[in-house]
Amino acid sequence: MKKIIIILIFMYSCSTIKEIPITNITDIVGDYEACIIGHHKTKVNYMLKIMPDSFCLNILGQDYDIICTGRLINKKDFLLLKCREEKDIDVLLSNGYSNKREYIVKILNRKKIKLDEVILKRK
Repeated sequence: MKKIIIILIFMYSCSTIKEIPITNITDIVGDYEACIIGHHKTKVNYMLKIMPDSFCLNILGQDYDIICTGRLINKKDFLLLKCREEKDIDVLLSNGYSNKREYIVKILNRKKIKLDEVILKRK
């Protein structure tokens, strides 16, 4: 019986990270970043600044520098980042524009968030 309890405790302690619900947006306000290896084995830097009612996301790759600002929508289990619509034709045709206008952020803990499939850490 003791072996079963020890095994269960061990399995529970090795469980995956669970997202936590967002109760107070001010708990996650701050700067987050990540550096991953993207397509063709090039580095991609993610920088996200979360403010109480808005955000600024910068995704920097080898041939692009996407900047997206907009508003936050708290969906309790996740944050929805909605980018402002761009009207400037020069920006729309540049390598700094992305057709993706919404991002999902899940809160893993006080120091880590998950932007789509990328885990960012608080600075």
